[in-house]
Amino acid sequence: MHNQYLTRVLAGVIVASALIACSVPARPADLPAAKSAVAEPLGPGDSLGRMTLTTGSDEAISIWTICRPATSLNAVAQTECQVPGKSLAIGPTTASLAEAANGTSWEQLQWTLLLDDRPVDLEAFGTFNFRQSHKGPAGRDAYYTYPAWDVVIVQPTVGRHTLRAAVQGLDQSADAAGDGVTEWVINFTVQ
Repeated sequence: MHNQYLTRVLAGVIVASALIACSVPARPADLPAAKSAVAEPLGPGDSLGRMTLTTGSDEAISIWTICRPATSLNAVAQTECQVPGKSLAIGPTTASLAEAANGTSWEQLQWTLLLDDRPVDLEAFGTFNFRQSHKGPAGRDAYYTYPAWDVVIVQPTVGRHTLRAAVQGLDQSADAAGDGVTEWVINFTVQ
């Protein structure tokens, strides 16, 4: 009988201890650090792994010239390409939007850029004049200048990376479907 009494008391103490332990919040120092739901945007001088972002697109190889993603108004265009391990200009440009823009000025467009799922602070990098050749009206190559974001990856790391660029604010005809966002996804492999 004495054994049963001790067993019940001991079980009660264990249950009470468990209830108290579960109801007392842990100290903040005991909790794992929560990751921010939204990563801080990358700016000039910031690194992503061993890659550093900077400006100077006019001295770098343009990923937009190498990979040449298609442009479909109000749609997502995806492309795969291989790029050299040299400085890469990754800032989006209006070069492929000349016809789709219908006279929309650069200032009216809202741009976003993500590199390996990290947002890039485009305003911090500023813009430059991107030169690209196209067939002119007379059928000869002519150079055109387009605004572009001045974002460069210095020492891109070997392997696969993803660049996502999107623009919103292009003029649309009244019957155009979609949400007004034109997006490019460039999966590029640095050799």
